[in-house]
Amino acid sequence: MTLVTKPFGDIITFTRASGGGRFNSSGVYEWVGNNVPRFDYDPVTLQPLGLLIEEARTNLLTYSEQFDYVIWGKSGITVTPNVVAAPDGAVSADKLVESAANGSHQVFSGAKSISGGSAVLSVFLAKRPDSRLMAITIRRNGEALNLTTTFSYIDALTGAVTFERPGFATTVNALGDSWWRVSVVATGIVSTAEIFIRTAAVSGNTWHAGDGTSGIYIWGAQLEAGAFPTSYIPSTDTWISRASTATYFDAAGVMQTAA
Repeated sequence: MTLVTKPFGDIITFTRASGGGRFNSSGVYEWVGNNVPRFDYDPVTLQPLGLLIEEARTNLLTYSEQFDYVIWGKSGITVTPNVVAAPDGAVSADKLVESAANGSHQVFSGAKSISGGSAVLSVFLAKRPDSRLMAITIRRNGEALNLTTTFSYIDALTGAVTFERPGFATTVNALGDSWWRVSVVATGIVSTAEIFIRTAAVSGNTWHAGDGTSGIYIWGAQLEAGAFPTSYIPSTDTWISRASTATYFDAAGVMQTAA
């Protein structure tokens, strides 16, 4: 028996009116062009995960990899850009270095309008010897921030969620090369959202005296309207959207149309 193989495009009609991201067979995150199928791989085991199908989403943050840029507010922290290799293989990940002052050490965004009632913040966090805990949150509709209860805390060295903000869903996914992707989901009525990314010396308290050298290594922040995180959409000076996949065959061989 002779096995006959055909190119994917000869078997299925596939369209997507934008680019999209995926992990390739080398475990590197890459952006592919319009109408290019995304065959995704596990970034740790490098095992194939199949065709990546997602709904349309928009990254509501600009300069998603450039935390030194003026669009990012800063308090008690400095940003050293392009320190280590990011999940896309480029030396483009930044280090947030806390000041020696006693207080909060953070970068944050301005308020973004959210449609649909739920919002998701995700950011890539690197495991490094001088890493602090990371505390992240979405501030909904201008709510007050509490040092403890309105943040989720993630250990950069282990990936453990050491404290989870009540009512939020916090997840950490392991990636290759000592990276994690951290996500928090704010459900309920969310009309505007701001994000805060802080260092923390101990779980449950983002207020501390820094040492002037420690911090966290981050890359690829994303804020999207929705009830679950989707693949990372890089942005620069404008919001970037990923279109849904228009047509595909399901496991039963039936043509489907994505939402």
